[in-house]
Amino acid sequence: SMERMERQLEALMLNMNTPDLVISTEMSIGMRWNNGLPNEADPREILDTLPGKLSERLGALAAKYGIYFIPGSMYEYSEAPGHPALYNAIPIFSPRGELIDVYRKMCPYYPAEEFVTPGDRYVVLDIPEKGIKVGVMNCHDWSFPEISRNLTLMGAQLLVRPALDPEGLYDIYRSMAQTRAVVGNDEGFRAVGVGA
Repeated sequence: SMERMERQLEALMLNMNTPDLVISTEMSIGMRWNNGLPNEADPREILDTLPGKLSERLGALAAKYGIYFIPGSMYEYSEAPGHPALYNAIPIFSPRGELIDVYRKMCPYYPAEEFVTPGDRYVVLDIPEKGIKVGVMNCHDWSFPEISRNLTLMGAQLLVRPALDPEGLYDIYRSMAQTRAVVGNDEGFRAVGVGA
């Protein structure tokens, strides 16, 4: 998946007009399983941490193209205090290639993600060159209005939502962007959320 992402990003950046922010889809980085890890697998041997090897490679891409980079999500293994945890995590990179934050999906989609540990904090990315703040969600988080509401209360003017929506959910989520914009409209919420 990394080689495919590198090729696609290179093709995107060959265009005359290049983006300042690039976002990919949920689970676009590394390995993916529909029902958790293989039974015999040791997560420390097959999953990465953040920061880790994958984030170094992704950061190098952000620096190469001078972009803010939200490359989608990955399974992140973490030795949480007292117990190991597996997150559906979205690393966020600066144009200098720095890992500036990590958003961990707060509302895993059960039962498909029953092995995923919920995240515990909101993430708003400041892009000072554009004078905008971007709130980050992950797929099923979109279904909970308090997440988009809290992001807008933290100053987010644009909501991004990498997603791995099956085709059947498209019609259900079609009106969600407008709905979330209305929910966050107290202070002139300027942009409608976009699902990748």
